[in-house]
Amino acid sequence: MADDTLNKKLEDVECHMSKIEEINNYPIYNLMSRIKIPRDINPTFYTIYHPIKNESFQSISYKSYGTISLWWLICLVNNLYNITEGATPEIPLKIIKQQYIGDILEEL
Repeated sequence: MADDTLNKKLEDVECHMSKIEEINNYPIYNLMSRIKIPRDINPTFYTIYHPIKNESFQSISYKSYGTISLWWLICLVNNLYNITEGATPEIPLKIIKQQYIGDILEEL
């Protein structure tokens, strides 16, 4: 998917998210109430990523998708709700393959 297309889809998704508050000029969204990811995702749709200690989900998003803006998808797919400490090497992460991201974003 072209970067411009992905960025446009990300902008559209952000317009549909409901901001619940703002802290230090950073918007806080309640993604869990709007987006549901099945727990039994077919392994053909994702790869496994082994994070380094305290690696941020934004960094993993950038490495995986070329944008920091999909950190929330990584957290949702992996059922991670406390994201303030970053990833841990003991827990491999499911990363949705890039060719499926556009379809996911269009469904939101």
